[in-house]
This record gives sequence, structure tokens and C-alpha cells, in this order.
Amino acid sequence: MIRTNCSAAILVLMCGMIGCSGGAPDAQPTAEISFKVTIDGKPVAGPGIDLVFQPTGKGAISTIPVDAQGSGKGKAVVGANLVRLTINPSANPAAEPPGPDGAHGGAKGKGIGAAFFGDRSTLKADVQKGASFTFEVGTAAGEAADKAAPAAPAAHRGK
Repeated sequence: MIRTNCSAAILVLMCGMIGCSGGAPDAQPTAEISFKVTIDGKPVAGPGIDLVFQPTGKGAISTIPVDAQGSGKGKAVVGANLVRLTINPSANPAAEPPGPDGAHGGAKGKGIGAAFFGDRSTLKADVQKGASFTFEVGTAAGEAADKAAPAAPAAHRGK
């Protein structure tokens, strides 16, 4: 009888531990953030532009749209993230796909530097609860970022 009760108690404890494990083992904590995207300090008119937050460690990528006032809110994985802009053709059908140099045709008219798209992006964010970011993405800022960044192999840069 004592053995049965001990076995039952162990089984109940094990089931409780499994049920309280917190979900998927690879899930990373996220935080609500906000941001502004600017060119020369003025908001970028958004529809069709998304910001992608990619954790430098484990965790899911977050894609957050930029609104008409150049702002956005959403959740991203806590910690260091690489940030890049993307053109969302479903939100902006007139947007052109990236050219061979990585520049997006739909973004050229907005004055956004090609250095902030795709793997070339030098934007970074340390995501914490309630963090707010301002990303300057003008052509001049992109040229400065290109000069400061180490040269990537030509094949990687799309040349």
C-alpha cells in the first residue's frame, strides 16, 4: 500500500512538472517595443515598409509594419537584435523588388539608404521591456554606415 501511494505521488509530481515547464523549450522571452523611422529627423511615411528584428542568438524573427507616421509597435525577442528594413509589396503594390545592388526601387523615392536593407543593414537594437527606438535611415546615414562597416565580399553585397 505504501509503495502504491509513493508511486502515485511520484507520478503526480512528474506530471505537474511537465505541465508547468513553460511551453516550447526554444521559446525566448519577448518584449513590447515601439519605434520611429526617420530621414533627416522627419518620419518616413510607412505603408509598405516593415522593420525586421532578428535576434543575434536564439529566437523568432519579428516583422513589424511601419505606419503612415513612420512609427511602429510590436513584440521582439529580448536582447540583441539586428534590424533591417523590408518592402512589403502586399501593403505597397507599387514597391519594386530589390535591384542588384540591394537597393529597393520603391524606397529610392523615399530617400532610404540601401545600407539598411537585407544582410547589409547596420541597424541594431537591444530589445528590453518598453524600449523605444529611433532609426535614422536616410541616404546620408546609409553612406556613412557603408563607410564605417567592413567591406563584405562582392558576391555577398550583390555586386
